[in-house]
Amino acid sequence: MFSAARSIKPLYTMGKLWQVDCHKIVAPKSLHYVGRYTQDLLHKVANQLPANDPNRDVVWEGLRRFLVQIYDGVDGIDHSACYVNVCLQTPTTQYQTPTWHKDGWMFAPNTLSFKYVAAICGPPTRFLVNPDNILDELPIVCGEYVIDNRQVMGFTCGMPDSPIHSSPNITSDRIFVSLVPGSLGQLRKLAELRGLPVDYSLF
Repeated sequence: MFSAARSIKPLYTMGKLWQVDCHKIVAPKSLHYVGRYTQDLLHKVANQLPANDPNRDVVWEGLRRFLVQIYDGVDGIDHSACYVNVCLQTPTTQYQTPTWHKDGWMFAPNTLSFKYVAAICGPPTRFLVNPDNILDELPIVCGEYVIDNRQVMGFTCGMPDSPIHSSPNITSDRIFVSLVPGSLGQLRKLAELRGLPVDYSLF
């Protein structure tokens, strides 16, 4: 298990997801969940897809494996609640030119927060190499870390040394998942700031 000190590194690798094959994605869709961290969130996210969508089971299983990597692998973060976003994406030329950026603060300015990301299927997020957060466990090519398609990555948000990253060039169907953990109060604040749909019974 990672220690709290390990979690403060700006960018770090976690486990890998097992192979999950997605079905043809008819149209892009974004699924959201804000609430307590419970096993029910798997159903609440996957069930946002129609019952006849073959990717409904893919999302459920991929998200389950993703959560295992995060909550069994990180010590020192608040597990009370989380914001989960699952994006089903189709091929696009939008990111042929990378949109390099840092994620800003999640809850309040100058407050440390974390984000965990992985591609259930399709290409992974791209990360630029920063001398302040070199990852010895990943090879480097052309100034970028080489990340396996199913590698789970964790990183800080809103800090000066938070990693620079971009969506990949999406040339095939992609299911991407991200999670921001925090306290119940922090996640309520995040939902209000972003205008996310919230079921307050989940708090």
